[in-house]
Amino acid sequence: MKKIKPKDPLIETASRLFKLRGYCGVGLNDIIAESGVPKGSLYHYFPDGKEQLAIAAIDYTKTLVMEDIRSVFAVASTPLDAFQVYVYELSKVFGEGGILLALTMKSGKPLEAIAEQIPFLFIKK
Repeated sequence: MKKIKPKDPLIETASRLFKLRGYCGVGLNDIIAESGVPKGSLYHYFPDGKEQLAIAAIDYTKTLVMEDIRSVFAVASTPLDAFQVYVYELSKVFGEGGILLALTMKSGKPLEAIAEQIPFLFIKK
């Protein structure tokens, strides 16, 4: 069984909260309280703070989305069917926003720094 690092619940919690409330609607204390991870662990894994955690949350969400896309396309009879099913399922999960929109739609310097990193998250490593 894979051991869960304190970093993982921080990223998962941040991803969920950013999706629900947007970047500006979530503080580090919210993430700490919801994740149950000590504050020291947050700053150990994310010494640059909220921006660095938000970028990790986007990368985490990208991984989940790519897994969903692969599973839908694996069972669909045609690419068009897969695309339609995927868009429908995605709309149920994200509603009208989504983590990328929630993180980048408001003005402010922290959001610019996050938005600048988004294209790099979609480059295969």
